[in-house]
Amino acid sequence: MPEPLSTALPFGCGPTCQPWITVEQCGLFTFDQQTGEVLSVKCPSMNCFGQMVKVVRGRMADHDSPMDIALGGQKCPWIGIRVVFDPTRYPDLAAQPAPPPKRHPQAGR
Repeated sequence: MPEPLSTALPFGCGPTCQPWITVEQCGLFTFDQQTGEVLSVKCPSMNCFGQMVKVVRGRMADHDSPMDIALGGQKCPWIGIRVVFDPTRYPDLAAQPAPPPKRHPQAGR
């Protein structure tokens, strides 16, 4: 019986999430430190002049390009690309575990 294929793909991505770029390739990003979810990135397209774009379900959201003339009325080619955050590059930015719940003092009986 053949062994199961266990190739480690970058950041847990496989064929279902390609193509993808890292937040480093965007240059600037915001994220939720509690969940590690990327919230927005700077669009890497030179036609978008570095505008910040929302990331929805891990993908760059639809956005208007300030240079629609340069794109000939087409949408930005980066719309829909998966954006990946690699916590090993920024360990202090990785999702932090939730603090334990505070115990309130109870009166003795």
